[in-house]
Amino acid sequence: MADQSTEAAAKLEKLGARLRQTVAAQHPTEEKDIQIALGAVKEQWEKEQEAQRQKKPTPSKTQEREPEPPEADR
Repeated sequence: MADQSTEAAAKLEKLGARLRQTVAAQHPTEEKDIQIALGAVKEQWEKEQEAQRQKKPTPSKTQEREPEPPEADR
């Protein structure tokens, strides 16, 4: 039973690869389309990075100071 499922999976993988090759040959991707997609991805990434920067609170200066040592008894 396991052999049949692995054979079927291998055949489906091979068929999928052939279909992708055929579609790629019939509809080649132009450099212009790739640049448009890269621009859109970059713009979205920059928006997400800016949103993360705005979400994080800036640390206050009072938290960064070290506590003063106690005064020695005179």
